[in-house]
Amino acid sequence: MIGRDLLIAGKTTEIETIVFGGFLLADLKFEPVQLYSTHSADIAPPTGNGEYFAELRDGTDRALQREPIAAERPLVCGGKAPNFWKLDGSIAWREGAVKLLLMKKDIAIRAFQVGPPPELSLQWSAKAVKRSEKHELRMRYSRQSADAYVQLFLEVTATKYLTLALGEPKPAYVIDFSSLPAGQEFRLVAAYTSGLRTVLQRTGRFSIAEKAKSAKSKSSRRATPAG
Repeated sequence: MIGRDLLIAGKTTEIETIVFGGFLLADLKFEPVQLYSTHSADIAPPTGNGEYFAELRDGTDRALQREPIAAERPLVCGGKAPNFWKLDGSIAWREGAVKLLLMKKDIAIRAFQVGPPPELSLQWSAKAVKRSEKHELRMRYSRQSADAYVQLFLEVTATKYLTLALGEPKPAYVIDFSSLPAGQEFRLVAAYTSGLRTVLQRTGRFSIAEKAKSAKSKSSRRATPAG
């Protein structure tokens, strides 16, 4: 895995999208800068120039999906055109795909093997919590690559997410609700990446109640001394 989708922007989706980018040298050697998958709904294939494409293929080498790749020559000092291209693209995952091909017309430039997605299960039973409380979210992972990582969010609305954790997978995460908003219909969302693939899981919905007011805060104001 190269590069990371550091946050889920906007809405999430059950559709997994592979995102890639890098430099194509004069000898048609592709050097990747980013290569990962995401469940962000804001990712869309770029407009290509009709020369470069990405393909997902199955075990029989049959094309399952084909999308254009954006290609441009980066600006360099002195105004000279460089002898390489910058390529960026994305392609929606298709069931049965085993490899991703980057192509110049019908010539394969680079192939990436695409394994099965990792598995992730969440253990969370709370239906209602208070902002004065801390609760534990437990996670179980099927396998971990050397660069596996987890992104954990609080889903506030369908388009608003608050980042709670980002880093190496842990068996449990303690959620401190003291700095989180109160309200109804929240969910915890975990995105687990191992290798190129990413899997997304959500807890059930729960509410977050305001902290109970202390007796001191309910007491009347002090009387102002007479001058």
